[in-house]
Amino acid sequence: MQDQEREKKHFMEDLQTIYDELQKRQAQLNGYYALMEGEHKEADTVVTDFLSDTELERSDESAMAALTRIVNLREDALEQVLQKRGLSDDEVIANREEAYLFVSRFHRARHKALLSWIEEHQLLDPFYRALIRGVDAVGEAMSGWQSAWTAHIIHGVNRELYRSFNGDEEKIFELLQREGLYDLDEDGCVGDRCYSVLHRDEEGNYQRLSYAEAFRDEVSGILAALTELIKALEREE
Repeated sequence: MQDQEREKKHFMEDLQTIYDELQKRQAQLNGYYALMEGEHKEADTVVTDFLSDTELERSDESAMAALTRIVNLREDALEQVLQKRGLSDDEVIANREEAYLFVSRFHRARHKALLSWIEEHQLLDPFYRALIRGVDAVGEAMSGWQSAWTAHIIHGVNRELYRSFNGDEEKIFELLQREGLYDLDEDGCVGDRCYSVLHRDEEGNYQRLSYAEAFRDEVSGILAALTELIKALEREE
């Protein structure tokens, strides 16, 4: 019983240590905003790279938009900057995708550094460290899926439907209902969640495809990461 109490106490202390480190790293990231009032070499480098990837000229407005996207993960300020450039919808979408990819790489690198820090300090036991590594791998696989998902659904099918019906949402809903394109629950009612996507066949008709069919490579990557996670946990049991 005493051994269990000691293990629990040690576990909670490790969690607190990790939480404190997370708070410290988040504070450092929030400190990037100091760039807008003076010098911050690290933030300046990151913002410069971001603006280069998104093909935006450096200004106070674009720098703030970059910081807002990187630090707070918000797109609104960036969207305003892109709109002011008079870009087409397709160009705005392309720039937003470049911004997403940049921010994804940036935060994945930060998270990898945190995992290395946990390993270096031997925090938690091997089972929980394997769990954290495995969940990170699953998350990375899902992040890779984001671009394909957004391109097909948000900027693909949704835009096609909107254009085809001149933005008339009622007509879009009528089509979905008439053609049986909604996902149904086990009682045959329209579900409150959708786990399929629409795909246009050669005749121009929409069909429902499961995620596994529409995003074969991406789903396979996630399944592989989940399988490896389970194996890693079994080895540590």
